[in-house]
Amino acid sequence: MKNNNIKSLIHIGFGKAGSTFIQDWFRKHPELLYEYFEGIAGFRNVTEISKSVIEGKLEKIKYFVTSDVMLSAAWNTFDWNFAQGVFELKSISGEQIRSRQTEVCKTIYEIFPRSKILVITRGYSSILKSAYSEYIKAGGHLDFKSFLINCEHILHYSLDINYLVNLYSEYFGKDNVIVMPFEFLCEDQYKFISILEGKLNLTHAEIELRKLNPALNEKEIVGLRSFSKQLLVPLTKKLPNKIAKYIYAQFYKNLGRSKPFKKFIKLFNGVFNSTSVELVFPDGYLDQFREKGTSLKANSLYNDYLESYLLNE
Repeated sequence: MKNNNIKSLIHIGFGKAGSTFIQDWFRKHPELLYEYFEGIAGFRNVTEISKSVIEGKLEKIKYFVTSDVMLSAAWNTFDWNFAQGVFELKSISGEQIRSRQTEVCKTIYEIFPRSKILVITRGYSSILKSAYSEYIKAGGHLDFKSFLINCEHILHYSLDINYLVNLYSEYFGKDNVIVMPFEFLCEDQYKFISILEGKLNLTHAEIELRKLNPALNEKEIVGLRSFSKQLLVPLTKKLPNKIAKYIYAQFYKNLGRSKPFKKFIKLFNGVFNSTSVELVFPDGYLDQFREKGTSLKANSLYNDYLESYLLNE
């Protein structure tokens, strides 16, 4: 292959920080090779490697891209008690999360040592509310405060920006770890992409960009939670766990994210007189995150967003 400078680009998170948007950009940029969802290093399976070579698809590629936000969290997608619709994550300790994050990093390094690492962060208040929205999309029925308390130790460790950035910098080198704020992406997505292209030494590509997988608004959250609580949970309680699990998976895939279902929820709101609700944090809850992103102060891209990371005091 002619290009001897091809590297691997690993996007590790964070979840709810523009991952669907950035994955769409990976797929469209002509110098990046990326495969959605279960793809790794730009390939869907082993057969795709030889096929891509034969078809000449790799001639202009500068990076093989792997993207999965669970690489940063290092714990499985929500392990439900599907008959109740409640998280069962308390058996995973903070030490286990730390250990898993380290092992994931080491494994990535062993497979792809010549990699650039991309970390997109999101301010703590915003990312926690968006995580709750995703939980509701999946059929969750806990209120916001109960969700936060139920998952507190998971969130505390998996959203530690300092630990994750330092960990990957130790293995891949500080210059190979790119850290950028989701807030900047929201403010000016084209400038965000232009800077990222520069950091990766990519040729600028004119790509149509659009927002994908947006969070629910507060009225939608109330309506969808009410639907789950009044209809979904009573149904799954009566079913074997395997069937209930399948129903929740299909709900998340086909209903919780779909626009037609959102319209149904709007109607459901009207019938049951559901009203919007403000997502309020328990007193002092955010204090645990104040020291989790201090390393961002040295990154000029964060100068206008320090308040979002509780770093303005």
